[in-house]
Amino acid sequence: MLPKSGFTLELVNEIMLSIPDIGVDKFFQRLHEYHINQYLTLQQRYYEHCFQYINKNSNSTLNNYFSSNVQQKIPPKFSKFEDSEGYQGNIPSATLIRECFLGYFENHLENFYDKWMRSLSGQVLSSDHTFKIASFVWNLKNQPFGAFWAVLNEFHEVITMAFVKDKSNNCIKPMLNGLKKRYDELKKEYPWAWYSDQCCIDRKLITSVFSNTEVKKDLFHFLDLYLRSMGKEAQGNIFYKQFIRELRDAFFIIIGNKKIIPQPKILEKRVVNVFEKYKDSKYGIITDKLIKQHKDNLIHIKYGCISDVDNKPSELLIQGMYLIIIYNNLFFIYYLKKIFY
Repeated sequence: MLPKSGFTLELVNEIMLSIPDIGVDKFFQRLHEYHINQYLTLQQRYYEHCFQYINKNSNSTLNNYFSSNVQQKIPPKFSKFEDSEGYQGNIPSATLIRECFLGYFENHLENFYDKWMRSLSGQVLSSDHTFKIASFVWNLKNQPFGAFWAVLNEFHEVITMAFVKDKSNNCIKPMLNGLKKRYDELKKEYPWAWYSDQCCIDRKLITSVFSNTEVKKDLFHFLDLYLRSMGKEAQGNIFYKQFIRELRDAFFIIIGNKKIIPQPKILEKRVVNVFEKYKDSKYGIITDKLIKQHKDNLIHIKYGCISDVDNKPSELLIQGMYLIIIYNNLFFIYYLKKIFY
């Protein structure tokens, strides 16, 4: 039986351990399943004991027990889960669980995480904007911000983040300067690679601060351009999955048992070969819109925006470096709450 609030010290500990990994909704679902399973288990045990009690005191069957309205010295039926006079089952809502997590974070972990983030750096960075959080802010305060910008390192750690008015250089430059100052104070080497979904736009800005850093377009966003240009209607084509698989594989070669993204000339040839193959009308997969996107993408390939940095680890070793990974992180929810509530 839980307290009326539904909270115990063990539950709070489990919240702090689990939510950063699985989120509030999944945690609430697991908690709900746990309580219902526990309730059903206790209910089964209760009726088993009742049945044994009845057999010892009479020849009545279990059916007779349930059908009889008046029974002397027979325990009552097991109460419903939510019965306030009986079982008193109570499951904290997802909102209450979220408030518990944020409250504990604010009181015990905020300073730690702030200091921890300021101590982080990285040799390979990835930056991205998200507009979903800004859309949420729109509903709260008439959108004082246009986007949320964050930088991750090769260990999937958020090393800096901030709300920005828009995607202009004026909004990002101060944070880059602050990041460079941090590297200098920590006596760390500047990053040798920076992945961005708009590399050609960000390159000039990033290299103005980190002059020797190579700015690349991350493969995740790059391949997504092909998928978007094909549209949902293409998914019904029987050759759709085959084409996507071969296109994806064209971006990789194996050297020394390791997958790498080859240099521009090799990469261009491999990707072009896939398109030449599927231009055949029997596939029906190549559209004018896809060809236009392909021509635009070839420009990035020729400029070396996709290929791995020479003599450095492949981008394949730097996985999960996109903002989508941290979008649902409750730290962001806390950040919003701190500003607007």
